Amino acid sequence: MKSFLSCPICGSIHLRVRADGNYTCGSCGVSFVKKLPDGGTTEEVYQNSVGSILEIKVISNDEEIYGTGVVISNDGLILTNAHVVMPFSDSSQPIKNFCDAVLASRKENREDFPIRPICSDRALDLALLYSENAEGIRPLALSEREVSNGQSICVIGNSKGEGLCVVDGIVSDTVRVIGRRKLMMISAPVTTGYSGGPVLDRDGRIVGLVTGGHEGAAAMNYAVPASVIRDFLATAKTK
Repeated sequence: MKSFLSCPICGSIHLRVRADGNYTCGSCGVSFVKKLPDGGTTEEVYQNSVGSILEIKVISNDEEIYGTGVVISNDGLILTNAHVVMPFSDSSQPIKNFCDAVLASRKENREDFPIRPICSDRALDLALLYSENAEGIRPLALSEREVSNGQSICVIGNSKGEGLCVVDGIVSDTVRVIGRRKLMMISAPVTTGYSGGPVLDRDGRIVGLVTGGHEGAAAMNYAVPASVIRDFLATAKTK
């Protein structure tokens, strides 16, 4: 059965191919990167994706929390976990410049820039952020395909706040119910700082977003599935 490419934000299949081979949505105007050839290696996926992934550092008083974000729109929209940014965004006072992010491609220059929250969902552990400095950064797209048990994946994340790195693994279980949440279990050995990091298939598309792990079991980690992310983005757009 043919799998149709769709916009990662609005889901439209009315896409235009640009001169560089990437895509622009004819419905909402979002641009996003084309997929890799099927069967890309971990190295190829990493090289094609790392420029679109952010190291996030949230600062409040003397406390710092590290996480990962992924650019999903050339309009400067960034996806991450709610638990990465929300502990410091519950104040009744407006919060500005409450966290900094560093683009991996600019890491040598350590160019920090402010990010502000757009919306979040604690129950889903998803948050949408915006940064003017992220406008024009090549976004990554959500996969339109369902994952399967045993499928090869890799994860890019800000490991322990020390910078972006890549680990690989498989989809251990497409649906694993934790509390009231339906998550995807992966074997990739993620750690602190990977929260909000994209789980990528071999086409370089986002199939999930790291949300946590099982204490004492390095190969039992969990991600928010792409289908849940898509619904979250659709709700965010209506707001």
